[in-house]
Amino acid sequence: MFFLNNKKHSCLLIKRTSLIFVFFLLASILNLIKSQYCFTPATNIQISPSAQTQTTAVYNSGLRAFNFLATAGLYYNFSTCNLSINDTYLRIYNSASGGSIISLNDDNCGLQSNINWLCPSNGAYSILLSKNFCSSLSSDTRMSYSTAILSPQDPCNNINSIFCENIMSFLLDTGSGFWNNPGAFLQPGNEVVYAFTPTVSGQYTINIFHTGVGNISLYDASLCSSSGWNYLNYSGASLTSTFSTIVQLTNGLTRYFLIDDDDINLSNGTIELICPNGFVNSCTQLNYGSSQANSPSDEEIFNVTIGTLNNTSNCNSIAQGQGSIKNQYSNYTGSVIAPALTLGNTYSISVTLGECNTNTYTGGTSVYIDYNSNGIFTDQGENVWNIPNCNFSFAGTTYSSNILIPPNTTTGFKRMRVIASYSGLIAPTAPYTYGETEDYCVEIKAIQASITSQSQIDLKVKTYPNPTSSSIKVLLENNRDYKILILNILGEVLLTNDAEYYNTIDLKNFENGLYFLKVLDNNCTLFSTRIVKN
Repeated sequence: MFFLNNKKHSCLLIKRTSLIFVFFLLASILNLIKSQYCFTPATNIQISPSAQTQTTAVYNSGLRAFNFLATAGLYYNFSTCNLSINDTYLRIYNSASGGSIISLNDDNCGLQSNINWLCPSNGAYSILLSKNFCSSLSSDTRMSYSTAILSPQDPCNNINSIFCENIMSFLLDTGSGFWNNPGAFLQPGNEVVYAFTPTVSGQYTINIFHTGVGNISLYDASLCSSSGWNYLNYSGASLTSTFSTIVQLTNGLTRYFLIDDDDINLSNGTIELICPNGFVNSCTQLNYGSSQANSPSDEEIFNVTIGTLNNTSNCNSIAQGQGSIKNQYSNYTGSVIAPALTLGNTYSISVTLGECNTNTYTGGTSVYIDYNSNGIFTDQGENVWNIPNCNFSFAGTTYSSNILIPPNTTTGFKRMRVIASYSGLIAPTAPYTYGETEDYCVEIKAIQASITSQSQIDLKVKTYPNPTSSSIKVLLENNRDYKILILNILGEVLLTNDAEYYNTIDLKNFENGLYFLKVLDNNCTLFSTRIVKN
């Protein structure tokens, strides 16, 4: 009898246990159906991504869902990079309340996550923010979100000109690029193209400084198109990296250079072209005194023409160069191709003067060229043209003259400054109230330039480590009593050493930042690269 009762109790216990298991199983299924996520989020908040990056509130518990309306063909970015110390995980679902995962990311930027997602069709979607393995957040975490990243454009439709010894910035936006070029990495990212037409045959060095997640690759080609690109080099995957490559260019033949992001993350940096024979672009490298109108009203320069330079602007124009201010100062030294002016020749020059207010006025215009490349315009013969009592009109009034390029001046790139002012003729760096200053580069060339190509110098330089926290090693295999210089970003020389075969440059006392290392032979730059001190 005892054994019988015990058996009944055992059966009952099994039945009750089974019922409890079935109950929890059904509850879990109902909870999954209800949440449609990997686990039920504590909140599901509607957000509205736009072109301006926005950030959610701070959360330190639970899973957090965010629903949004998306437009087909637009890219959407969601990121916790630098917004959490959690090991975050992001998942995009195909409805506002969960459903199927259509995109996910983990550990894109350290332990944090970043998604660049191309919306396939109009509709409601949601994104789930959690710690790894779909667990609850445990420390302060935010998520940024944005959109309106347009479909990729053909970079050949927007080619940038690059010049000798000129540093130009580039920005590769998030999202996929227009092409998928062969190289070390095949994932497509955005691209930018530069064009350069050499005036001297020889070896040219291209220096790339890159900031961003992942890698970027460098290519060159004789034409800008969807094919025919030659892979040259790529950057490391660290947040900051520098690399150089040497290309052989032929006088008069334009070469195109393509920088391609190897992933869909945001990247930026600079590109620098080092030309043979120690070419120095004093137009862009020297620190010229400022000149600008104090007021954005009234007088404006509408056009400047000399040789092949023919630059037109208006009251709404803003030059691309550093320091440009609408209607006050326009820096065209890096964006307008410098005209070639030969020693001893005479050239026609014209300036068109306009008015951006309701009344017209008279004033003065002066043109300066820094012939001796010493960073000032006050030396004899450098005030090349004055127009006293000139008229500023709504349609523009054009004045013309001729200037003689001194036969005994130095060759190279020179800065030209044009100042138009209501106050009359203005000194190169004198203050004035109404008008505009425009800066350009002009190239002074010899009648028959005889230049020895750097290709005759078999220069082999290795620098490491870079970035560095203490010192950098410079291995110079073919040293010919060269000099090694360290310069800051302003071009100021901070250190000069006589070069040896093996060199150690001590940077311990240097502040963290970007520096330049150059190898010189009789003041001619043979090699240049960037150094990051961290």
